[in-house]
Amino acid sequence: MNEVYTFVNSVLLGTTPILWAALGCLFAHRAGIYQLGLEGLMLIGAFASIGGAVAFGSAWTGILLAMAVCVLVSVVFWFVVVILKANAIIAGLGLVGIGVGGTSFLQGAIFHTSGAVSARAIVGTPVSGTATGPLSVLSSLSLLVYLLPVAAFVVWVVARRTNFGLRVSASGQYPFAAKAAGVRVRLVQLGALCITGAMCAVGGSQLSVGSLHAFSYDMTSGVGYVAFTAVLFGREAPWGVVLASFIFGIATALGIFSQIHAIFGLPLEFIQMMPYIVTVLALWFAGWRWPQAGSAAEGAFAELRG
Repeated sequence: MNEVYTFVNSVLLGTTPILWAALGCLFAHRAGIYQLGLEGLMLIGAFASIGGAVAFGSAWTGILLAMAVCVLVSVVFWFVVVILKANAIIAGLGLVGIGVGGTSFLQGAIFHTSGAVSARAIVGTPVSGTATGPLSVLSSLSLLVYLLPVAAFVVWVVARRTNFGLRVSASGQYPFAAKAAGVRVRLVQLGALCITGAMCAVGGSQLSVGSLHAFSYDMTSGVGYVAFTAVLFGREAPWGVVLASFIFGIATALGIFSQIHAIFGLPLEFIQMMPYIVTVLALWFAGWRWPQAGSAAEGAFAELRG
């Protein structure tokens, strides 16, 4: 039974950074912009939060710093994509490169090391030191995990029950109609991208100051791409994104659990591939089952270019 509790704990740990980033990316998608740079934003957020925690001695100050930096980066991304009319997918891949290379450079320049950078200040864990029993499910989970249900509910309310959410959807699906109705489409897209940046920063911070309590080179290891897939697989619906993120979190936890207990007798390399195999299968299923979903955001963005 304790193994079941440990597995559920691993699922929550694996799902949290994916879901934070996916919930933020939801707004960019609904606004008609493919934000493929989630991986880069999460890396920048993870590095900034560790840097802030080391500099100011507070993990929460580090998280706020990470959010501010990622919002600033999102503003630059908006300027490149919306104002300069660069291709959103290429710009997103460029953002990933900046996240990987930039954080690696700054790690050496600021902390003078290419290894892990640790911080004493970490996000609090309401339940800790519980190795057995049902409470072990919640053991060592940071407050950022407990805030996820609140964040998911707020995202649902904002996306489906507010004027801003309606403007975001209109800007992505019917930009010309939105303009005719007086909606300032570009500013709405800016707001959506800023929300994406802020929530990606929280997801990256969960990996650094919330879970591993350190930053290392390319520590996201594809989490941003998985979050992007979760938005597509969840059909840009808040609760669909939540469900998709949990599916990927289960796949990630299953891969880790299988390595530890060798329950399938499969080669280690194949087990390590499991989360990414699930991601590819989810993309294939989404493209086969809902062919219009994959082209909706890019189609709306192309309309703005015309």
